[in-house]
Amino acid sequence: MTEPCNSCGHPTDNFTLHKWLCCDLCRFLRESNKIKGIFGRSTKDAIFKARAFLSLRQIEVADLCQMCNAFQPDALLRTQPGMDVQGHPKGGPEMILDLQHLLESSAPPYEAHKWFEALHPFTDGNGRTGRIYWLWQMQACGLSTELGFLHTYYYQSLTEETVI
Repeated sequence: MTEPCNSCGHPTDNFTLHKWLCCDLCRFLRESNKIKGIFGRSTKDAIFKARAFLSLRQIEVADLCQMCNAFQPDALLRTQPGMDVQGHPKGGPEMILDLQHLLESSAPPYEAHKWFEALHPFTDGNGRTGRIYWLWQMQACGLSTELGFLHTYYYQSLTEETVI
């Protein structure tokens, strides 16, 4: 039996996903899109793929690629020389190794998100993909995301040792 999510109206399968989770996920995706300047609901495909992504026990490079393509269908993993994005490491075959190194690290969610964004592995969709990866890590670590990405990330940044 499916019912609409109370928050966004997307159908929810009550046997596989509690209503509140769908609402929380839809809110998170909406916030993530707003950060990018995209307003409105996420596509059903993006919500479905985000649910599947968040249910994974371990994240692989291919999982990030699928998630990025749900957000930005024309985005590519920057594995070829010349696939460069200004201000970020050059594209090339080492991009896969760098991304695997990140995924295998034990970096906490805040640090892993900064690392992912600095790496900028895709031609587009890095912010939204990085934020869903951050959410996956937060859930895997049993940390609260109740405040949403921006507030939680802000407070995490305050706890990090920084030199100004």
